[in-house]
Amino acid sequence: MTKHPSVWVLNPTGRHGYRLKYRDPDTGSTKRETLRGKKYQAETKAAERAREDAAVRKYNELLRREIALENGAMRHRKERLDAAEQRYMDTLKSDRTREAYHEGSRIFLEWAEKKGIRTTNDVTRGRLVEFHEHLGTYDVAPATFDKRLRGVKSMIRYWIDAELCARISYDDLGRIKQKGAPVADRVWLTPTQCRKMLEAAVRHDRDTDGPGTPIAPYVLYTLLGGARVGEALKLDWSHIDLEALNVNLEPVGEIEVPATISKTKTRRVIGLQETPSLRRLFAVLRLRSDAKAGPVWDFTRMAAKRSRRRMIEEFGSPEFTFQQLRVTCDSYLNNSPGIYGGAASFMAAKRLGHSVAISEKFYASAIRGIKPELHTLEEVLGVTKQCDQIIRAVSAPADGAARLHGLHTA
Repeated sequence: MTKHPSVWVLNPTGRHGYRLKYRDPDTGSTKRETLRGKKYQAETKAAERAREDAAVRKYNELLRREIALENGAMRHRKERLDAAEQRYMDTLKSDRTREAYHEGSRIFLEWAEKKGIRTTNDVTRGRLVEFHEHLGTYDVAPATFDKRLRGVKSMIRYWIDAELCARISYDDLGRIKQKGAPVADRVWLTPTQCRKMLEAAVRHDRDTDGPGTPIAPYVLYTLLGGARVGEALKLDWSHIDLEALNVNLEPVGEIEVPATISKTKTRRVIGLQETPSLRRLFAVLRLRSDAKAGPVWDFTRMAAKRSRRRMIEEFGSPEFTFQQLRVTCDSYLNNSPGIYGGAASFMAAKRLGHSVAISEKFYASAIRGIKPELHTLEEVLGVTKQCDQIIRAVSAPADGAARLHGLHTA
C-alpha cells in the first residue's frame, strides 16, 4: 500500500485490483475507487508510475474540492427520491425511452419507500446490492430483468453526475450486474411474406368503409428504404431529390436522412438506384401533392400501428413490425451479390446508418442462394408486381378505390 497525503494506493486483494482509498471531503466517508485499465493493473514499472500519477491527480482533485468548500461552495446535495426521479425523467426526450425506464424506476421507488429510503443521499452501495436482490425476486425473463435494472442504473448515474448521490460512485454501480440476457436474433421476412404483406396493404387502402389510414406507400418505403420508424415518419419532401445522379451521371434519385432526425445524429443518404420503385413512387406522390417541402406522411406512429394491426387481422398480412421491415432490408442487401457485390457489408451499413461491425455480426451470410443477376431489392424480394400495384393505386384518382388521405396534398 502506497500512501500520499490523504490518498492511498491499495494493493490487489482477492476480487479487487489496485484501488485508491481516500476521504470524501463532502461527506467525510472513506471511499475506494478502482483504477480501471491495464496500464494501472499490470505488474510493471510503467504501471506503478501510472498508479502513483493517479494518486497525485486524485489528491489534487480532493485538495481543490476542500478549498472550494472552505470558500463557501455547496456540498453535494440531496433530494427526495420522487423529485429526483421526475427530474431524471424530464431529461429523456423520447416517450418510448421514458416509458421503458419508468418501469424500473417505479419498482425502485416502491422498494425504497418500504425500506425508509427517502433521499438520494440515503442510497448506498449496500442498498443497491439489496435492491438488486429484490429485483431478482420478480418472476420475469432475463431480458425484462436487465431492462428494469438498466433503467435504475441510468437514473442513479444521472444523480451522481448531478451531485445528488454523495455516498455511491460509478464503481458501486459497476458492481450491480445484469443477467446478460442473450440478444434476440434478427428475424426478417421471406420474399413470400413480403408479397403477402404488400398485397394486404393494398387491400387495406382499398377498404373505403374502414377507419384505417392508407398505409401501402409507407410500408413500401420502410421495406425498401430500411429507414428507422422515427426517421421514416419524419420524412419531408425537402429530403427527397429525385434527380440525384449516380457515378455514371444517370439520374437515380436519393433520400437524405438529416442528422436532426437520425437516431445516430449523423447525416446519411439512402440511394434509390438499388430500389427504383421508390423513385417512381415518390415521383407520383410529388405530382399529386405538388409540394417541395413539408411532411410526406400525414399520420402518427400510433396511426401507423393501427393500420398495421388491421392489415394483419383483417386483410391477411403475415405478422410483422416496422422494425422487422428494416431488418429485412438490411438482411437482403447484405447478401445480394448483384446489388453491392463484395462491398455489401460496407454499403448496407452506410445506407442503413449503423457500423460495418453490425453488418458483419448480424447480417452477413445470414441468407444464401440469392441469384447474382438480381440487381434491385425489388427483384431480390420478388415484389416488383406488388410495387407496381401500389404505384398504380397512388396514381389513380383520389376516389373511394384509392384513398390518399394519409398523404399531404396541396
